[in-house]
Amino acid sequence: MHPIIKRTIAIVAVVAVVAVVAVVAVVAVVAVVAVVAVVAVVAVVAVVAVVAVVAVVIGGIIYGVNKSEQKENSIIISGEDYTEQEILCHMISDLIEDRTNINVD
Repeated sequence: MHPIIKRTIAIVAVVAVVAVVAVVAVVAVVAVVAVVAVVAVVAVVAVVAVVAVVAVVIGGIIYGVNKSEQKENSIIISGEDYTEQEILCHMISDLIEDRTNINVD
């Protein structure tokens, strides 16, 4: 075999090995980035879940405090922030207070 052909085959073999190593390195980097992305998403979901649980607990505490402050034999009437609903809430509150012994807040 001619020396130039041998040298060409050797160069091609080295280039092939370098290409394979480069591909393996790229795949490894992509895998690491994917794992980091998954960990980041899981961390964000965990933080959102913790915030949601804290919000529910605080809401329950506030509701419990407000409920315990509420007088016996009283109710709360509420509605939307529109004129008609506010008027209707006041009308119903007045009717309930006039015709029963229930206090309306």
